[in-house]
Amino acid sequence: MITNRKTKKDMLQDENMENIAKSRKIKNNTLKIWYKNGDIAIKLHYTNIIIYKNNGDIILNSGGWKSVTTKSRMTEFSPFYIHQKNHVWYVTTDKGIYNYYDGIIFDSQGNLKK
Repeated sequence: MITNRKTKKDMLQDENMENIAKSRKIKNNTLKIWYKNGDIAIKLHYTNIIIYKNNGDIILNSGGWKSVTTKSRMTEFSPFYIHQKNHVWYVTTDKGIYNYYDGIIFDSQGNLKK
């Protein structure tokens, strides 16, 4: 049986380990990483798909992998609902519905920043 599951070591290979306070596997191919600067990331395979900045901002990034799993992890591990219609992704927050793009930034209240 062939599997695409990555080990924690595999998924952290591109990280500077000196910047990481700790990390934990939270689902298949998914890590939660606590950085020493206070940021927290949810990493799917090799992409930080959600970054909780220490200033309260939340950044979403599919890394170009707009897959069912990426959408599912973003919805599960962020305060937002990520969905698609006619192949276009959207982000629903308490403040509204926004067209998704990689690098989209929200403040801690769900307001679109960039």
